Amino acid sequence: MPEYVIYISLVPNAKFRFGRYTPFDSENLNDTDWAPKSDTLFSSLGTMANLLSPALAETLVLQFQNHEIGISDAFYFLKKEDRLVRFLPKPVFVGRLGAVKDKMLSKVRYVSESALKELSPAGSEKAPVLQSLFLITPSERDLLSNVNVLARKTDIPKVSARKPKADDSYYQITFVETNLHTPSAETGLYFYLNCSEQIKNELTPLFGYWKHFGFGGRKNSNKPVVDIRVEEKIQTVLKEGEMVMTISNYIPEKEEMSALTYYHKELRGGYKLGFDEQRAKVVPCVKSGSICRWQEQKGQIADLSVTEDDPVLRYGRFMAIPLPENIFKHD
Repeated sequence: MPEYVIYISLVPNAKFRFGRYTPFDSENLNDTDWAPKSDTLFSSLGTMANLLSPALAETLVLQFQNHEIGISDAFYFLKKEDRLVRFLPKPVFVGRLGAVKDKMLSKVRYVSESALKELSPAGSEKAPVLQSLFLITPSERDLLSNVNVLARKTDIPKVSARKPKADDSYYQITFVETNLHTPSAETGLYFYLNCSEQIKNELTPLFGYWKHFGFGGRKNSNKPVVDIRVEEKIQTVLKEGEMVMTISNYIPEKEEMSALTYYHKELRGGYKLGFDEQRAKVVPCVKSGSICRWQEQKGQIADLSVTEDDPVLRYGRFMAIPLPENIFKHD
């Protein structure tokens, strides 16, 4: 099956809210993912398809369920001149193993593809950090010397968002602002798409809707997407038993749990019918950046519906990339 990379270029000071589930209603607006995850993209594409035709949305869901389409989480990229720097999730164990944990590395969330090749479990003394979140190489630091803020979280307090109770009407809302003060570089998000060429051609018009409606957020400060381009890439081949890193929000089947080696989980879901009605179910997901052995894992699309009339699906198919051998070598 062909693999594609979808690049989403963003305007300066783009503002998003991708959401993040918490068990407490009063905190549901207080945090947000740094970038849309695979389940957010799945939901967004379904919404865009439904704008055109409910039948198209149903077909799209069936294609995902039948493994005809696979998507990764979205990650950041920077392009300056002819140099492209793409970021991936930091492997979950980097900076957290050994007697002394690296506080700086524990805060890092993304690693450039080049920096990943130089990492060891303890980290890399040579790798500089951009904005406390992005691990890069020295050559990339020189290239990105004028890039101050690629992404940051900002709070808007005292915003009347929703009123489930009379005495609890105001919330602090957290947004992600991207592409700040980077006029000399193209910045944005990218994700991987696995599907046939025919399906890719059918999906491409849906991507265009993001220019007008945004994706995954309750509020956008402007039309944040300025360009979307699709590029074919060399197909990733995973070998049986090799160590790989997940790049999607993954809901493992019960028999797939034994292949996980280092992983972090989080709850996804949280959809609610009204203020005081029954909640939908939540489901634990393995976060991207987790490590496992490749055993042809599939993952699943979980049904979190409360009623038959209001289906709620949470995407959790498996997608991963091979890791360089140095990542497992201790100094």
